[in-house]
Parts: sequence; structure tokens; C-alpha cells
Amino acid sequence: MRAFLFSVPESPLAIVHPLSEAAEGGGEGGEMSRCAKEVVIMPEENRRVAVIAIWIEARESVVEVNRLLSGYQELVRGRMGLPFRDFSASLISLILEGTTDQMGALSGKLGMLPGVTAKILFLTRQPPKKETRPTAPGGEA
Repeated sequence: MRAFLFSVPESPLAIVHPLSEAAEGGGEGGEMSRCAKEVVIMPEENRRVAVIAIWIEARESVVEVNRLLSGYQELVRGRMGLPFRDFSASLISLILEGTTDQMGALSGKLGMLPGVTAKILFLTRQPPKKETRPTAPGGEA
């Protein structure tokens, strides 16, 4: 489902992409065409939760790592970074929510950077289990 909005919703289910002038027709749309956004609503069943561990050994890659993470900020639910001075490295852990393709693309791009290793773990979401109580021998609990 696609929608064109002039205000961005505050929802983790929406991914907002600015429309280019070519996609808008490039004509004389004026101010309204430049501020239009395309919002792609992710169906509930396509969203997953994942954890990415990013190990950075090359300081020159830090700026590029942060640039990539900023580009995928709509997926990030939590972030923690720790320096490992004994290893001359840093570790960033991310909690993500999005589609498998989106999170895989981020992990793949991070892993291609020199001195950066990225590992992703997808969590399976299961409905909560109903509690069952054992029944006593007479049929009563």
C-alpha cells in the first residue's frame, strides 16, 4: 500500500521516502511537489525484529558506518556503542524492526566496509502461549 502525504506520521510501521522531481512529474508543482513524501506501510506479518553486532577495527570507517546507520534510522529501535581499547576496536549493537530485506541490506552494506564486521540475528516472533494447568484425577484443577 502506498500513500502520498504532506506530513510524516509518527509510526514505526511507516517508512518515509522523499519523492524525486522525476517521480513527481518534474513539472510546475511548486512547493507542494517538493515537500511530498511517499510512505510505504509495512504489513504486520512482514516485520521482524533483529539484533546487529557491528565490530569496527578501522577508525577511518566510523564516519561511513554512522552515515549508513543514519540512512536506516527508521529501523533502529535501540543502539548501544562500547569502546574496546584493549582490542583497538569498538562494538555497536542495534535493535532493529523492519523487513528482512531492509535489515539484510544494512548488514550487507556494513560488512563491505573495510575493517568492519557485521553479524545479524533475526528473532522469531511467536504468539504468547496459553497457560495450561494440569488437571487433577477427578477432572478438577
